[in-house]
Amino acid sequence: MHFSDFSPVDFRLVDLGPALRLSEAISMGTVSGGDYSSSSEFADYSWHGIAEGYYEGFKKLPYDDPNMRVKAWVSDLLASNGLISGSSSLSLDVFVQRLKMKAQKGFGYDYRACLVELKLTVHDKQGSTVREATVEGLAKLHGSELTVTDRRLFSISVVYGPDEPPVCKLAIANALRGNQKSGVKTEAI
Repeated sequence: MHFSDFSPVDFRLVDLGPALRLSEAISMGTVSGGDYSSSSEFADYSWHGIAEGYYEGFKKLPYDDPNMRVKAWVSDLLASNGLISGSSSLSLDVFVQRLKMKAQKGFGYDYRACLVELKLTVHDKQGSTVREATVEGLAKLHGSELTVTDRRLFSISVVYGPDEPPVCKLAIANALRGNQKSGVKTEAI
């Protein structure tokens, strides 16, 4: 993430075609993920950063409930792009396979970045799987959004925010678009 280019802020989705090859709006189902409590720099769910010369691998992501946050972002992206419909015959379930965040403020850098990998599953009204796709998206924005609240000899405590625009929401949009910072692997059902 550190050596990635900065991302343009663009939340537009033309359709879900690249990710799921769908031509109609969809309703939002469930969002789930793995064990967010065991995060480390090399785990599937992690947040680490550098602030004021200190490196810190934070024990958990900066969200009280990462699944609810991802669901809100996906729902907002679909709704604001006219791709969600409560009366649709199809519903979308999302499993968060990876959510990795990095922020750096210092040593000539000031950025925040997010990498997401999502397994998207579309179900029909009977609950049968219509399509599955695994998408990955990366976003990097200027501004670390880190404020150091406590400094110890070998560690720091920080507050993260306000995170506007949300870097992980942008990473999700990049994943759903399947643009050059995203790889789309579609599994035929």
